[in-house]
Amino acid sequence: CVREETGLVFFSNKFMMENHDSNSQYQPRRLSLEKVNAMHRPWMIYAIIRIGQWMARTFLLPALGFEKVTAESVNLVAWHRPAIREEQRDNVCLFFHGIAPSGLLCYMPMIQALLGKRQQSLVMFENPSVSCQFHALPHKFQVLSEPDTV
Repeated sequence: CVREETGLVFFSNKFMMENHDSNSQYQPRRLSLEKVNAMHRPWMIYAIIRIGQWMARTFLLPALGFEKVTAESVNLVAWHRPAIREEQRDNVCLFFHGIAPSGLLCYMPMIQALLGKRQQSLVMFENPSVSCQFHALPHKFQVLSEPDTV
């Protein structure tokens, strides 16, 4: 159980949180209730991210053996790298990145480690809605179902 492994105490109300002397190295946070001061980044940050995305797509991914695959009808971009060994050709690893301003670029160290350990095919999907690719977003918001994506 998480409670025993980490020593964390889960609070059900504010009174319990203020009057409980649990492990002092942990400070409980309730992010949905805390005030957040949003900071707007200068346009230069977005320009640097855009240049990094362009460099990854133009130089880095092709150098690692990836080929760009595009499905225009559903606005989907993926990068495919075939298996190195013949016996691994049927094993395909599908990778969907999470919320990252620079898309797949943030995951490059992990992807390189994955390529080194596994010799199987890898398909990485770009998710423009969570990676500052505003130019790639459709005019209407549309979400693909899992079968449509794969």
